[in-house]
Amino acid sequence: MFNKFCGKIILLPLLIVIFLMIQVASSWGANISGTVNIEGRKDKSGVLITIQGRSMSAVTDKDGNYTIQNVPSGSYTITAQKPGNISAIKSDVVVGASNVKVDFQLIPGDLKIDNQINLLDRIVLSSVWKTKVGDVNWNSMMDIYEDGVIDEKDRDLLLSNWRKGNPNVKLGSLSIDSNPSGASILVNGANTGFKTPYTFPGLIIGEYTITLQMKNYAPVEVKAQVKENQTQVIPAVVLDNQPPDFTDWATDPIDLTEDTKGRFQVIVKVTDKGGSGMADKIPQFAYHIGANTSYSDYGGYKPMKSIGNDLWSFEIPEPTETWDFYRGKYIYYKVKAEDSAGNLGESVEQQKLIVSINDPPTVRIINAFSIWQKGLLTITAEANDVDGTITGVQFEYSFDNVTWTQIGLMVTKPPYSVSWDTKTIIKDVMKNVWVRAKAYDNDNASATYITPTGFGIDNQAPTTSHDYDGLWRNKDFIITLKAADGSGIGVATISYRLNNGSRQDIDIDGQANATVLITKEDSANTIEYWSTDKLGNEEQHKTLSNIKLDKTSPLFTDWKQDPVDLTEDTKGRFRIYVQVVDDGSGIVGKIPQIAYRIGTDTQYSSYENMITEDGKTWYFNIMEPANTWDFYRGKYLYYKVQCSDVAGNLGVSPERTELIDSINDPPVVRIVSSFATWQKGVLKIDATASDQDGTVTSVQFEYSLDKATWKPIGATLTSAPYSVGWDTTIAIPQAPSVWIRATAIDNENLSATY
Repeated sequence: MFNKFCGKIILLPLLIVIFLMIQVASSWGANISGTVNIEGRKDKSGVLITIQGRSMSAVTDKDGNYTIQNVPSGSYTITAQKPGNISAIKSDVVVGASNVKVDFQLIPGDLKIDNQINLLDRIVLSSVWKTKVGDVNWNSMMDIYEDGVIDEKDRDLLLSNWRKGNPNVKLGSLSIDSNPSGASILVNGANTGFKTPYTFPGLIIGEYTITLQMKNYAPVEVKAQVKENQTQVIPAVVLDNQPPDFTDWATDPIDLTEDTKGRFQVIVKVTDKGGSGMADKIPQFAYHIGANTSYSDYGGYKPMKSIGNDLWSFEIPEPTETWDFYRGKYIYYKVKAEDSAGNLGESVEQQKLIVSINDPPTVRIINAFSIWQKGLLTITAEANDVDGTITGVQFEYSFDNVTWTQIGLMVTKPPYSVSWDTKTIIKDVMKNVWVRAKAYDNDNASATYITPTGFGIDNQAPTTSHDYDGLWRNKDFIITLKAADGSGIGVATISYRLNNGSRQDIDIDGQANATVLITKEDSANTIEYWSTDKLGNEEQHKTLSNIKLDKTSPLFTDWKQDPVDLTEDTKGRFRIYVQVVDDGSGIVGKIPQIAYRIGTDTQYSSYENMITEDGKTWYFNIMEPANTWDFYRGKYLYYKVQCSDVAGNLGVSPERTELIDSINDPPVVRIVSSFATWQKGVLKIDATASDQDGTVTSVQFEYSLDKATWKPIGATLTSAPYSVGWDTTIAIPQAPSVWIRATAIDNENLSATY
């Protein structure tokens, strides 16, 4: 009898394990597997096992074995069917967290395919009597005995199952073909081994999902409803390996110009030569304007609109800046489409020029200036416009070829000439002065002509720039200060103060550079800088702020794990937590990564991204190995984390370890013999014993008359089978109550009693 104390000790961890297994299995799904036996047949392949209402099936191998994987939890009806045999049905098969075993026994002899064996089957057998393999009218389904000939053995086997069956199971047939033929036929995802064309006789009525597969063709899936005593014919399914074709491109308007107003419509004919057609598939259109943009800049692919006869259109809206803004640039566009078979096609990229219609005017200053000029200058220009009229010419001067000042009023008719008294503008000598003429036409287009002429005095200070881009650096770096005096006399010195330190003056000759070395780790380094020309004109001081330097890599703190201890009994993932701290540039936008391995004889996995929910603590789930944590008990799990900060400093944590603790499980023992209320003489007592993580070293049988005092029955058994013959006439003349128990001990000296 069962020992209550030992039972409680064993039962608690066993319930915990079962609970965890249920939780894991409920999320992943369980497997239904089993064996189908066909009476009198060695080859048990080709039996279709189907879960009704789920479109899930499997086909048995030659030994009758099958497996349907990842079946969601629930209660199901499962059928086993093969032409020539009475179909078997098992109802109320409950699938939960654990795998389920469902075996079937098929009865051969249903030659009429009506799920019963009677006179009709005998008549069918007689029609092929004495035929053998190779005969014209040979039918392997009739060879019930599976010996290559239709004779008395088949008849006797049929008669042995006379009047067996279930006429309430309704059957029908399914005929499948494809173009081209020769496609593999899958029923509810299970490969039947048959190819098109083929007719499945004797299918249990209901809906089936048929998938046709052929090399170099997209698979096609269809639904078939098998009806009672009918042959459901699936017309030749077209297998298609050709993507859609794009032809007959057209646009509206035909020419796109700077003067176009409103949308620009693109039309294309999309056809599928492969045969599967477009059905409800909608071609997608993408475009962008200008070579320096991308399709993603304009929203990527967007659906087109059908206008009939396989023609599709898309309207590109006029840009906010108008088409005129983009004149001289190209619109690039393309179309992609998928046919009903899943073949994806993409057109060659098309392009359309946004034509610039108006031609600008031309202008040229015809004066020849000397290096030095003084007094009153007469400046004359020639101007014309090939597709319009000149409305005016404006003369201007500049000291830097950047900023221009008008010379007099605009001249609106030829001759285009102006007198300029330079004395009223330039009191001192200027080294360089530029003069230009700018002509305007009646479309407000303009053209400019500049002629370089140098004269004058330099009264402007140099300008200084820097090359710092505002980004973090992870090592000492140099910022270059560049001074320029434009057209002036030249730079004498570049000066700066780093972090409000002492002034540094760099003497240079002409226009040159000065370098500043940044070594302080900070996010707020500053440089005050300016330059002075050879005449003493000092530039207004500038400040470059927020110069960032971080040379320290991130740190890894507050390591945690869930569960706290990883053992052989752990089920599911092992989660690692860590905080990644960087007081410099930070890790915004960066993702810590983790790598791990189990045992010293394996390599680290590639680094994988960790996850955070609060931006501070990161975690990663190391999933339970396929062969469970128990397989690796006694070994260490090694892991490490790496992360780069914004400045690019890569931090790698020291390698951490977690021992997968070995927790021994006790053996399991059970007396399998059954006893009547009263027994006598020699009793044969049998038991089974096993240990999932070790070996059973012994089993001892005992008896008791009061469940308190126990005496051994025979010697201790050290190997299976665990069986003993007990002569009760020697030990017990008579007793109203006798209890028997078996105690198993494993190699870790743990025991269990039944």
